[in-house]
Amino acid sequence: MIRDLGDGLVLRAATAADGDTLAAFVGDVLRVQDGDEPNRHLAAWTRDLQQARHPSFRPGDTTLVTDTRTGAIASCLHLISQTWTYGGVPIGVGQPELIGTRPAYRGRGLVRAQFDVVHGWSAERGHRMQAIAGIPWFYRQFGYELALERRLAVSACAGHTGSLTLGFYRAGVRLAFERGKVTAIEPWTVDVDVRGIEFGRPSSDPRRPLAMFPDLTFLQLLYGFRALAEIEAAFPDCIVRTGEARALLEALFPKAPSSVWPMV
Repeated sequence: MIRDLGDGLVLRAATAADGDTLAAFVGDVLRVQDGDEPNRHLAAWTRDLQQARHPSFRPGDTTLVTDTRTGAIASCLHLISQTWTYGGVPIGVGQPELIGTRPAYRGRGLVRAQFDVVHGWSAERGHRMQAIAGIPWFYRQFGYELALERRLAVSACAGHTGSLTLGFYRAGVRLAFERGKVTAIEPWTVDVDVRGIEFGRPSSDPRRPLAMFPDLTFLQLLYGFRALAEIEAAFPDCIVRTGEARALLEALFPKAPSSVWPMV
């Protein structure tokens, strides 16, 4: 056992004996969106990892949260060690993957507890960085939210409570704050059924995003490549609906030394 999380839940490393149960768990909780059937592809990948078919992965590279009352798996996370190269120089990288929690156990900080462990594992293994794919923005809460809180604290928006919805026309993100602390960074669905033509004016309809950034233009703001006013001048369809949204965006994403290059 690595840690007792209370309420009958314990955090531990997986063993080879967990392989089949873990594969079934991953297939169940990581279904395709709205899918009725388990995700057999991710279940098969999990089984391969647990059977040591990956050259740099062993079962003990998986963290599990189990319920001691039932023996059931509540949550899991896999850390895959990789070697990337940059300019011919090898770089150790940790890739957190196949992360999932049963609905009944969500909202208890189980993924955060596991990230605390695997961040330590990465440091011990000499990983220079970690790379993760998954739900857009979701995993930023396990480290990156602190930068946003610091920026907010030294701005006119210090102590802000509320939410900021960003629309990317096909998808979106919602950021929620409570007294200056980040409480949520989560996918947000853009509703195409709103009434009337979109003019970017203030609106009482919460289905309309408070700011809109087409395609990948928001990345220029996120990485500090351009200030908000510069993005609006360059891209007429980048729209900020309210003064509060503008103040938040300028506080959270100031211009900074940066260079954004497209990847092909």
